[in-house]
Amino acid sequence: MNSLNSEVEIVGFNGRPLVECGRALPVARRKSDGKHCVVDLQNGADSLHWHAEAEAIHFASEERWTLFRSPLNIPKSCGSETQSIAVQPLVVYTNQSLLDNADRQFLPESWEGEYLIWRRLTNQPDDVRATCATSNAVAKLMNHWADGLLKRFDAMLRLGRDHEYLLRIADFALCAANDRSKRWEAFLRYSIAQTPDKVQRTFETMIGREFSSVTWEAFMEYRGKLTDVLNTGLVAHVVEPSSVIPSTSSSIATALPKVRGIAAATPIPTEQLIKQ
Repeated sequence: MNSLNSEVEIVGFNGRPLVECGRALPVARRKSDGKHCVVDLQNGADSLHWHAEAEAIHFASEERWTLFRSPLNIPKSCGSETQSIAVQPLVVYTNQSLLDNADRQFLPESWEGEYLIWRRLTNQPDDVRATCATSNAVAKLMNHWADGLLKRFDAMLRLGRDHEYLLRIADFALCAANDRSKRWEAFLRYSIAQTPDKVQRTFETMIGREFSSVTWEAFMEYRGKLTDVLNTGLVAHVVEPSSVIPSTSSSIATALPKVRGIAAATPIPTEQLIKQ
């Protein structure tokens, strides 16, 4: 196995930030020869494909890669006793607007026991920041942001905020949510914020593709129950049965987890109930 930790630094990520927050495979640079690669450990560290620096510059200019303004070390939590990359690292990025609406004003210095260093991005506004951690820590951090956004939606709905504002908050939540139950809650809230004439189209083109076992009639029943619960001012939880397949969120590669760009997901049996 290659001892990559000491000679490799993270300089960016694969793709570009098309939404307010997301996760992506890191782009690494080898200090000894300046070559770059996308760190994808599906086939092991020895299978990484390294590109010459001129290629890396070209990829960045075409926005195939997004570069940090200054590099990061490989997270220690991704290494092993041999100093090889043993655990898949991921980059997570977000902007201040999403954090403010999630009531998460500050970027954490650590998460799930992992130390986080945040970097600004080349050719992006200063309020867009990114860091690198294990895939597990990244997923949990994004779900933490989603929790805050769902709570904000519920509070603003009860205060009578306008549909446009509520749609924006639900859209942010869909950016952040990795857990399938949170994505389901975010989709329900997005539909609640829509005008009635747009709900069925959203279900047919987006929600029904990700939750393919849910019928239109069942979806409207869930939506109605959640609306009733939210109007009471109580905390709403969407509960999934224990038989549900463990959630598999969007691809490790940079994804568009929003209503306007969701891809079809693996069907799961969804017999969700809304409880107070």
